[in-house]
Amino acid sequence: MKYKQILFAAATLIATAAFPKLSVADTGNVVGIGIAGSNDHTYYFYTGGQVSSGTTDDPEHHRQTYSANYPPQKSVIAVGIAGSNDHVYYWYVDGTVSSGTTNNATRYRDYYPGNLPEDEDKDLIAVAIAGSNDHVYYWWSDGTVSSGTTDNPVLHRNYYESNQPENKSLIGVGIAGSNDHVYYFYSDGTVSAGTTDNPTKHRTYYNSGL
Repeated sequence: MKYKQILFAAATLIATAAFPKLSVADTGNVVGIGIAGSNDHTYYFYTGGQVSSGTTDDPEHHRQTYSANYPPQKSVIAVGIAGSNDHVYYWYVDGTVSSGTTNNATRYRDYYPGNLPEDEDKDLIAVAIAGSNDHVYYWWSDGTVSSGTTDNPVLHRNYYESNQPENKSLIGVGIAGSNDHVYYFYSDGTVSAGTTDNPTKHRTYYNSGL
């Protein structure tokens, strides 16, 4: 994961310097997306250290951007929200995970090993947690997806094809707590709804508002 770590660190420095107060109009600033199990509110986490709450097509519908209070010594690469209790899980470049709230990354649990694969061709792109059973789904840079826990990416199911569209770049995934529909957010400002291996099964691409 060394190559991605370098790119992410550079992007974070640029974003922080150029965008001290982020706009949700820049999809390049999204580092993670999570959907709360309690009410299906969609939370958008940004590289500049902010978070907003909305819907799948309006990032600030419920709450405008506020400070996420990321730990200064860590670089966030993915975020997921558990359907059972709305705990927010953060994955970091150094391979660790923590559990907290949308503005306190370690409120419930301090950093522990995420046991991400060391394969340099399998960088972590996004994480989402199912509302029905809290299974954690991981989307990887080689086009695969796996299912496990917060510290075991393949406990429930090993890598299988996610069937991502070739003309789109995935930036975040959220799973609705109400029905387990999987929402895919792309760098071109679109979103779709489907399953873990069929991104448009329930709804084809529409404007995400990012």
